Amino acid sequence: MKKYRRFHRIKKKRKIFKSFYFWLSLFLLVLFFSGVYFLLFSDFFKIKEVEISGQNRVKKEEIENVIKENLEKKNFIFKRNNIFLVDLNKIKNEIFQKFPQVEKLRFKRDFPNKLIVNLEEKKEVAVFFRDDKFFLLDGNGIIFEKTNPEVSLPKIESSLFNNELVLGEQVIDKETLDKILKMEKKLEDLNIPLEKISIVAEDNLRFKTKEGWEIFIDPQKDIDWQITKLGVVFEKEISLEKRKNLEYIDLRFGNFAFPKYKQ
Repeated sequence: MKKYRRFHRIKKKRKIFKSFYFWLSLFLLVLFFSGVYFLLFSDFFKIKEVEISGQNRVKKEEIENVIKENLEKKNFIFKRNNIFLVDLNKIKNEIFQKFPQVEKLRFKRDFPNKLIVNLEEKKEVAVFFRDDKFFLLDGNGIIFEKTNPEVSLPKIESSLFNNELVLGEQVIDKETLDKILKMEKKLEDLNIPLEKISIVAEDNLRFKTKEGWEIFIDPQKDIDWQITKLGVVFEKEISLEKRKNLEYIDLRFGNFAFPKYKQ
């Protein structure tokens, strides 16, 4: 009886190895791991080409170097130079950090081994300055590149921002900047050239013209109404001759513009 049971158990084990499902499962398992190995370790999916477009201020070679440095690094045992494993978010964050001129980045995996990078650079709307340092300013109030005082853009200084000037940092809030640019556009329409704009306080912006006189506005109040008052006072009261003796125009209070002339 004992011999029979032992024989029965051995026979059962042999049947397992002869089973169709066992060999099918083994085949599928080998196939799966072979596929994973091919996808993650094969040179076929190793990134061999990086195509960059949209750069102007930033040198193409500098962007390529950042990408290549990232591709050579590893995630555990896997190199990031695989088209499936490349960490695009990490590359994106590094580029934004190193190149404040870059506004947007788009990546595309072009299989099997090409990475396409399209970047959009910031557009300058004004110049921010302090002492003898001048910086290009984008529409969000962020300084992103050093420049010179000869640039033909509105020049803005601020008593409210006293921190160290670091590229990529916001120095003027967007709402205030929008109002500055709106007033600057009105002065351009009136053929009044500007020398500089000074942010004196949260409720006091001063536009100094190249003729020597100033305009005071309050950015916390309706900018459109202040622009309207400016247009009316120039149309009805201030002639070209009177502008020679003008000291300032205050638009901050009431329903009228208040011009002050030199004594």
